[in-house]
Amino acid sequence: MPSNAKLVLALCCCAASPACGSDPALTDTDSSSSSTATGSSGGDSSGVVNPAATTDPTTDPTTTTGVADSGTSGSGGSSGGTYGVPAPVSFDLGTVPDAPIVADPIPDFDCDDVPDEFVSFQVIPGARGYHGIEITPDGRAIGSDGNSLIDATYEGDWSLFIPGIGSGQQMDWLPNGDLAHATDDGAITRIGLAGTTEVIRSGVGAYGVVVGPDEQIYVTMGNSGNRVDRIDPASGDLETVVTSPGPTLHSTGFSPDGTRMYVGTISGGGIVYYVDFDAAMNPLSGLQVFTTGATSGGSNWHDAIAVDACGYIYVTDYSSRNMFRVSPGGEAILFWDPADQGHYAHGLVWGTGEHGWIEDALYFPQPYNTNTVGEVVVGVPPAGFGGTVLNAPEML
Repeated sequence: MPSNAKLVLALCCCAASPACGSDPALTDTDSSSSSTATGSSGGDSSGVVNPAATTDPTTDPTTTTGVADSGTSGSGGSSGGTYGVPAPVSFDLGTVPDAPIVADPIPDFDCDDVPDEFVSFQVIPGARGYHGIEITPDGRAIGSDGNSLIDATYEGDWSLFIPGIGSGQQMDWLPNGDLAHATDDGAITRIGLAGTTEVIRSGVGAYGVVVGPDEQIYVTMGNSGNRVDRIDPASGDLETVVTSPGPTLHSTGFSPDGTRMYVGTISGGGIVYYVDFDAAMNPLSGLQVFTTGATSGGSNWHDAIAVDACGYIYVTDYSSRNMFRVSPGGEAILFWDPADQGHYAHGLVWGTGEHGWIEDALYFPQPYNTNTVGEVVVGVPPAGFGGTVLNAPEML
């Protein structure tokens, strides 16, 4: 064969062979010399070699030359590839949107199923309360240890919230998420969840604090009050709503529809009053007797009132250390008689149904049990719980 023909044949062999005399398993795209964070030369960002860049056009198109996957040798290469075999093709589908979250429907509650007695009682570890307590949206109970405000989870994880503010009296939520708190200096004080304080009105001397359906603060005095006052949380303006026909007025709560206010008393022979309001929250009369049965003796000291979804009210009486339940028609029964009188409930708030706090349970400070917090499950959701109420009894 002529020498020039041999040269042409050699050049053709080199063009057709993988590496023209080199090891056919390795080419100039060897991962040991050209692997990068994106895989071998000719690869995409996943480390998979592009077959179009390395396929030998003279061989089976499914066979690629060089390293199909830089594997463990490249810092960014995908694992699991083999020499001479193409890696599986992957597709980036982007972010698949989550399916919409559909909340479970709130179950109905049938008032024919109201239990005749409490379901259970326990002390909540870590939580503290003197005369008032509230539960934040993120599940922390705020109350006083006698000197400072403490916040605590249902599981007992607690921390100092506002140091040195004192014991205070009762508190309730304002519409903007702050607390209205009757502080030791006699003021109604705004407490922000960031630990801020601001006086809404000084010199009130309140014990009971309830925010009404009109977003105003309804307060009763301490041990000698004879009226219920209403305070505007924005301006601090105060007006008297009703006055007492005799007994000291001490605690308040509103019916589920917000049209009636109940008022507990001191030394009133077990009397709980009520007053109805028009649409503008003007009282339609003076105080009317709702029941005389919220006591176990001739005297009473009503420290708290709470109202459930069926319109029953729960009244705690210091004189007997008991909790009474009164039907919307005014019939009172002894609902809970604590085995240890130190567990007496000196204020009542409903659980939130979240973060462990049971929705159909009442939580309360226990000042005679080292300012701990108790839980009584009553088996009925609170007023305004959101579900449909069936067979609600008629109000007196």
